[in-house]
Amino acid sequence: MIFEDGAAVPFWLGGRDGSFRGGEEAGTPRAGGIHTMTLLARREAFALLGGFDESMSHAEDVDWLLRAREAGLGIGVLDRPLIRRRVHPGSLTQDDAAERRALVDVFRARIQRKRRAS
Repeated sequence: MIFEDGAAVPFWLGGRDGSFRGGEEAGTPRAGGIHTMTLLARREAFALLGGFDESMSHAEDVDWLLRAREAGLGIGVLDRPLIRRRVHPGSLTQDDAAERRALVDVFRARIQRKRRAS
């Protein structure tokens, strides 16, 4: 990640080097290093899961990836960077409060799906 002057490190990153905080045990695909800017998915995955929830302005990627994991779809991660992402003070990721609220909503929905399934 490339941080422009005045851009803060998002709470979900471990530091300016772009490493993700936590890891797979943190429970989110984003924490495991998956970012949708580099997502390559089969058409069948979208047919099964549907698309991203367009009503969400934050964490729609985490929601989709959690649904993919819940559906038993395999997820692989390459061990090398594929993109350089520029973060500027006006980036959506700079709104930590909105990001946190959205993640709470995503995890709430996940819990509700698990309860319905059991």
